[in-house]
Amino acid sequence: MARVPNLFPRIAILWLVLLIGPPSNAVYLTARDSLEEARAAIKQEHWNGAANILEAILKKEPNHAGALSLLGRVRLAQHRPAEAIVILAKALEHDPSSPEALLSLSLANEEVGNADEALSYFHQATKAGTSDPELLLRLAETGYGRGLYGDAIHALQKARALDPANEQYTLFLATSHFARGDIEDCLRLLQEVLRRNPRSPYGHFSRGYYLYKVGRTEEAAVSLRQCLELDPNFVEAKFHLARIAEGNGDPDLARRLYDEILRARPEHANSFASLGRLALNDGSLAAAERHLLRCLALEPNHREAHYTLGLLYSRNGRVEDARKELARAEELRRTETGAKEKMLIGGGHQKVEYLDPGSTVAESLREAIAAQKRGQPAEAEQKYLRLLKLAPNLAEAYMNLGLLYHDQNRLDEAMANLRKALELNPSLVGANYFLGIDLYLTSQFDPAVTALRQTLKVTQDIPDLHRWLGLSLLAATRYSEAAESLESQLKTAPDDREVIAALLKAYVRLSRRDAAHRMARLLAGKDSTTARIHQIVADAWLEAGEVEQAIPDLQTAVRLEREGPIAEESLEQLAQIYASLGRSEEEQQARRELEAIRKRTPQQSPK
Repeated sequence: MARVPNLFPRIAILWLVLLIGPPSNAVYLTARDSLEEARAAIKQEHWNGAANILEAILKKEPNHAGALSLLGRVRLAQHRPAEAIVILAKALEHDPSSPEALLSLSLANEEVGNADEALSYFHQATKAGTSDPELLLRLAETGYGRGLYGDAIHALQKARALDPANEQYTLFLATSHFARGDIEDCLRLLQEVLRRNPRSPYGHFSRGYYLYKVGRTEEAAVSLRQCLELDPNFVEAKFHLARIAEGNGDPDLARRLYDEILRARPEHANSFASLGRLALNDGSLAAAERHLLRCLALEPNHREAHYTLGLLYSRNGRVEDARKELARAEELRRTETGAKEKMLIGGGHQKVEYLDPGSTVAESLREAIAAQKRGQPAEAEQKYLRLLKLAPNLAEAYMNLGLLYHDQNRLDEAMANLRKALELNPSLVGANYFLGIDLYLTSQFDPAVTALRQTLKVTQDIPDLHRWLGLSLLAATRYSEAAESLESQLKTAPDDREVIAALLKAYVRLSRRDAAHRMARLLAGKDSTTARIHQIVADAWLEAGEVEQAIPDLQTAVRLEREGPIAEESLEQLAQIYASLGRSEEEQQARRELEAIRKRTPQQSPK
């Protein structure tokens, strides 16, 4: 129970009690209600609002353990970890077994680099026990991000027992079992989800996805098709069916599926890259070039697309263009490799403190890293595999091997080794970072966010960290968080067109029109007309499926540029939108204006 603030001498309090009776329950209800308001603000990530509420509580009751615990969490979210540690330590003085304070203190210590303290507080938090499913979910996310899958599983099992109707806990539990290598437990849980809700598209997709990951492609295809029967627009299910078709030697089916994806989601860059690769394999060079250029317009740093385009230009004799594309692919590879080299344990940036420098294990590790840095992946792989026979629990070797596989686009093997590294040593920053990237590249967006946020808690010195986190959040439809991360990335890479395009999509989803127009202006270039900027924003609305929201920008584009391609394209889009909405009069008006422009255009053309 909250205490009456000690504002008067003890005798004055006694007289007040005699005169007006004991403190009213309303005082405590007010504090409790305010605490719930703060929790609601935290849930919506309104950090400043939550801080104001909590500071008001603490002004009246400076030792309120619950308010201190929540304020520590808020300060951590505001990137003030040192302050959070002080506040949370005070909270624990008044409630030593508070799992919420212990978890936040673990995260705060991790952010300032105190790995041992972070792990200690995390284990204390898991042992403290709680009946709050949301707190158990936070514990599970933290454990998963650190590769402590057993702890994540334990927390999620408790959360499910408290709230068995919440499908999120079961799906996350299945993911955690898969990460630990318990594929049958993972599939059992997904089957449980489907027994409860046989019409769950995500349940069928998850089962198909994990079966695909372990090579059981026939079973995977069945589940993915069931997903698509329930939700024909489930893009990722269709994409993995296309991958399975490619693997089964059926490029025609794969191509048809990629085409269907692009009709539903024209910004799906990976489908364009896949179509480009298939067309190149068939010798259809013009089609391959068209698909690859569309991919690069959406994702300018798509390394595979640059590489495939380089091969294409080599084949048709465009030597200089081939050189440029292959050089760009190599530059992107080196950018990733540069980040990896900083993370290579034993490579100078970090050391394995517990290894005797003269030992056989240390020498073998140095040799493997040297081969990796020389660009000899096959030799490095063999050296790491021999080393792991000698030292099967050497987390650093698993991590470096994971980075090697990442560079070769062997993503499943990369993730398996990175997870093993984190299981043995949760504090390996590079393992979390590249696991996050590989999870994103394999369309596991929520786990990617978890891994990348775990990296962010330890360091902000990785150049592309906010980029990958922002793209993962955007793909996970967490638009407000995505915008925040992408804005951070844009400050350090103002010319990154992929980040600008992603921010435009996030702003559109958040209905932030002014910000969307600002990004469109950056994409269009300094010489573009205002009409073109409105057209770009309208395209973003259409890609988001918000067709009515696109109308004002298209109308503005027509008004600003009454003749020419932009006006024609915008009127054509307006006519199609009006038709889809059943607004026939407006459709006919748009078509009349379009026809009038087309009739005038030949007369204005130079003879």
